[in-house]
Amino acid sequence: MVLSLLGITVAACSDPNALAPASETNVIDTIALFSLDGTPVSEASGFAVELGQPVRTDIFSAFDFVFTVDPQGQPWLVPSLAVGMPGSSLDPGLLPQGTAAGGLQFDQITLAPFDGYLTTDSLKAAVGNTYVVRSRIICSIGVPRYAKIEILELNLAPDTLRISLKLLDNFNCGYRGLEPGLPDI
Repeated sequence: MVLSLLGITVAACSDPNALAPASETNVIDTIALFSLDGTPVSEASGFAVELGQPVRTDIFSAFDFVFTVDPQGQPWLVPSLAVGMPGSSLDPGLLPQGTAAGGLQFDQITLAPFDGYLTTDSLKAAVGNTYVVRSRIICSIGVPRYAKIEILELNLAPDTLRISLKLLDNFNCGYRGLEPGLPDI
């Protein structure tokens, strides 16, 4: 027994890129965000991958993107850097994957890419659009976390201004797998 544990320890120490085993199961959820502009500040407009939930931007500044509706009534997803939040060594971003007309649908997105994320551009929101979301660096091992979203509904009524999203947020640091269950990559 001691010999086999020693072998495992030596193997893990010999690979500096080895990740701790995943411990958090990926699950699919549904969330809603309210527009940053045109709704009360008490409504959550931002999303924080770190928490896996909507956040109020007036009391939590570590959000990764916000939902907003511009004065012309156009809905947008906006990375935090694009709304004036300070940057870091790796900025949060969104990577478009598909639309209702084509590209990767939510269930087809199985692995978050390393790069290509839009960090300073607003992305027009439409029902059926899918995205991979990269957080800022939030893990102690110096890496971001990843999530995927699909826009399920846009309510652009002036008294509502809300977006509903299907979400899978991977809480395991260093893992990019975006399928339900315990990720292996």
